This record gives sequence, structure tokens and C-alpha cells, in this order.
Amino acid sequence: MVVAIRAKKKWMKTRIIMATTEGSKESVLRMIKKGVNGYMVKPFNEDAIFKTLDTITARMPST
Repeated sequence: MVVAIRAKKKWMKTRIIMATTEGSKESVLRMIKKGVNGYMVKPFNEDAIFKTLDTITARMPST
């Protein structure tokens, strides 16, 4: 799904956060290579959500 989203020009800059039960280093690296901007392993709490969002928005270019 990530590859399909990234293949469309209008979605190339959209931020994608992966939420999954798979937290192995290999899985995380594979999804980053496919184009996700953030990765959260279930179960996660509110603090983890905000930390991930803060990390992603900190990397966004200023407009």
C-alpha cells in the first residue's frame, strides 16, 4: 500500500505513519525504505502517538 501511495505524484509528500504489531528491526527498515515517515508498534499509548507526530512534523520543511 505504501508503494502504491508513493507512486502517485500528488501523494508523494503525504506523511505516512505505520501502526503494526511487527516491531522487528528488519520490518521497520523495510517500511522506511518503502516510504513511511513514522512507525509505531501496537499496543501504543497517547504519548507514543504524540511523540511520533512531533518527530514527523519536526522534519517537515517550513512553508
